[in-house]
Amino acid sequence: MSLVGQIKAELLLNTSSFQRDLNSARDSMGDLNSSARNSQRSLKALETGALALGGAVAATVASSVATAAQFEQSLARVAAVSGATETEFAALEETVRELGATTTFSAKRKYWPVTGKLVT
Repeated sequence: MSLVGQIKAELLLNTSSFQRDLNSARDSMGDLNSSARNSQRSLKALETGALALGGAVAATVASSVATAAQFEQSLARVAAVSGATETEFAALEETVRELGATTTFSAKRKYWPVTGKLVT
């Protein structure tokens, strides 16, 4: 084979090897792109779940704070109309808190004497 023919054959072989490597690199980049999209979707789902959980926790805390504020306001009303001394009212408050902690009913349920039932 002449030198020119040999150079031409080597260039063709080297080009096909280069093309094969280039195709392999392109396929790898496509796989990486697909993996990145999957990771992005997973992170978006995680973010959505975290936001929902955060909202639920905030709503629960807000509800608890509102109930506590209503309780304190009710105690202040009782103190205002009862005429109890500070010591007597402190004992009453302690008893109310103990009963509230040990009852099976929520803080918003009340006994309705007319019907003899608990109401919400």
